[in-house]
Amino acid sequence: MRRSNRCSYENNAAFTCRMPACLDRMCRQAAGKHPQAVADTVQTVQEDTVLRCVEDSLASGQKLGGGKFLSEKELDALQEEIWKRLRMPENKAVRANVSMSGVGLQEVTFWLVMNTPERRKEFREKIMDAPCLRFEGSDGNEPCTKVGTSDTLGIRLEPFSPSFPAESEKAFFALHNWSGMELTYGARYSLACERNGRWYVLPLRGSFVDLGYVLSPGDSATFEANLLPDVHPNKPGRYRYFKEVSVGESRRKILMMAEFRLK
Repeated sequence: MRRSNRCSYENNAAFTCRMPACLDRMCRQAAGKHPQAVADTVQTVQEDTVLRCVEDSLASGQKLGGGKFLSEKELDALQEEIWKRLRMPENKAVRANVSMSGVGLQEVTFWLVMNTPERRKEFREKIMDAPCLRFEGSDGNEPCTKVGTSDTLGIRLEPFSPSFPAESEKAFFALHNWSGMELTYGARYSLACERNGRWYVLPLRGSFVDLGYVLSPGDSATFEANLLPDVHPNKPGRYRYFKEVSVGESRRKILMMAEFRLK
């Protein structure tokens, strides 16, 4: 019987999201090859639970290595135990790098802000190491090819200051509407950083609740961007903040961009 994915978010939200298992498989295929799983070295939720990671052969109904398939209840319990450990004060640094998690057919997936070999090793050593754990997320090397505008049609996006301290937790921006038309926008934004003359996406934590907001003509709105210094080694240099807005009744979309520096 096909089981839906249930996801837990970094902020320990009380709700769960459900995603078809076929979509989960498509996401895993698009993400490419997963890191090789290693043997469990930490006591799991139930001592008699034999953890086995089931890869592509699951689609054909085969079992790998004679291990038993974990039940939905066992996978849920495993996910809950991992979040319990992540919430411990001594694991604050590891938790900062976790966006959300989800239970699939035979695995528990954790989405990391920075999904690098070093961060996966940190998770396995300090939280839990089990063959059925999967990790998703960016490694921080995704090129940023989009370019926006800071001033067009009487719409202007600018940082509160041309620069912020490199250790800043947040950067702040102002959107001014002098277009004579209503603007609509959501909570979503993105960041990019420059390295060696090239721009790269700066991974963010979690997901956005994209409610619609309206900015009347002559009004201004303020935004904040989480720079995640507890995750990213934000070095002095150039950064960009992107925000999409829709203009007037036609809902013409414009990508606004504000450049700032960390010093």
